[in-house]
Amino acid sequence: MSTTKNRNTYVQLAKQHNVHFDSRILQPREPVRGIYGIFVDDECQYVGRSYSIYRRFFCGSQCHIYKMEKGKHVSKVVEAWNNKKDMYVKVLEEVHKIDDHPAKDAQRLASAECKWIDYYQALNQCLEQYPEGHWKVG
Repeated sequence: MSTTKNRNTYVQLAKQHNVHFDSRILQPREPVRGIYGIFVDDECQYVGRSYSIYRRFFCGSQCHIYKMEKGKHVSKVVEAWNNKKDMYVKVLEEVHKIDDHPAKDAQRLASAECKWIDYYQALNQCLEQYPEGHWKVG
């Protein structure tokens, strides 16, 4: 485990807005691949998948932190962000890469994401989320 301070400005911005991360996610040199959930008030608001959860949250103009800052995310996530309310990002399932075939590997990741969305929607959570990671805004 690295003891080097992370200098990514989005990491710092997330901390300022009380976004807490599973410690495995904050290791950019050891990317976690799999399914994650964004929780507000112990309720899942969003489920996503990524080959690198760190990159999905902190790198580029399509990352989650950028979208939260711009108000272009699930409404309860944006509300929590704007009010600096505690949010938790949890790794729900690691989906390790298997080098059998790229399409099969991508499908395993997509299927795992759908399983978790189904799970949380059955609990009446994650209800703003639509297929392929899209959500209804407004």
